Amino acid sequence: PAAPPKPAAAAASNSNVPGIFKILSKPPCEIFINGKSYGMTPKKITDLPAGKYKIRFVNAEAGIDSEQTEVLNPNEETKVVRK
Repeated sequence: PAAPPKPAAAAASNSNVPGIFKILSKPPCEIFINGKSYGMTPKKITDLPAGKYKIRFVNAEAGIDSEQTEVLNPNEETKVVRK
């Protein structure tokens, strides 16, 4: 009997395909994605694989320390504005 067909590699996972986060905040904040610092907003991050991320905004002078979860889709730009 023939082996069952294997799913196409592209259909199996998009997890290695990057998306783009465009992150904005007023006032500017330092941003951390899954605990790693990416510097100050505004920021465009192009090297993250698609998936779910925890984004933290910190500006001690303005008393800001907030976190939100965002989903990054492959081959798409996702605009993230601090809530």
